[in-house]
Amino acid sequence: MFKPIKEIIKKNKQKENEEYLMFLLIEKQFKKTQEKKFTTNLQTHDYKNGTLIIKAKTPAWRNEGSLLKAEIKKNF
Repeated sequence: MFKPIKEIIKKNKQKENEEYLMFLLIEKQFKKTQEKKFTTNLQTHDYKNGTLIIKAKTPAWRNEGSLLKAEIKKNF
């Protein structure tokens, strides 16, 4: 009727590990495909549930990042 708690925890850890590995792959690819000025001011922060979160150093770079959204999506 109910699943054992160990089985649920194991599946959850496996899913989190897969997302973390995907985050590392995306971060590496982001640094390769984008120019240095973008990678220093826009940094990958998190990847969760298929959503990539990018942090910007200043509001001006946040605006620039939103304008580059289509280009970033194209590379991934």
